[in-house]
Amino acid sequence: MLAVAADFKGAFWLLGGVDLTLGSDGSTQRRYLTDAFRYDPLKGWKRIADLSHPVVAAPSPAPFDKKGIYLLAAMMALRSRLLRTSIAALANIFTI
Repeated sequence: MLAVAADFKGAFWLLGGVDLTLGSDGSTQRRYLTDAFRYDPLKGWKRIADLSHPVVAAPSPAPFDKKGIYLLAAMMALRSRLLRTSIAALANIFTI
C-alpha cells in the first residue's frame, strides 16, 4: 500500500510502498519497500532495479517527462524512523 504509480513509455510502473506484517509481539509493523515493477500489456510484469531508498506515499500518479519518472515529496524510512522530505530534498528522477 502507499506505493507510487506512473504511466511512462507505454507501461504502468509501481514503485515502493509499505507492507504490513505481524510483529513477534502480535502488533502490526510496517516494512518500507524499495522494490519497483513495470507492467507491459504485451509482456506482463517485470521486476526492475530497486529504488535507492524506500519511497512511501509520494504523489501518485507520479509526474514524468522524457528523462524519467519524478518521485516528489514522499516519506522516506531511514534507520527505522519516518522522515518527511521536501520536494527540494527528494526530487529524484527514476531513469529508465
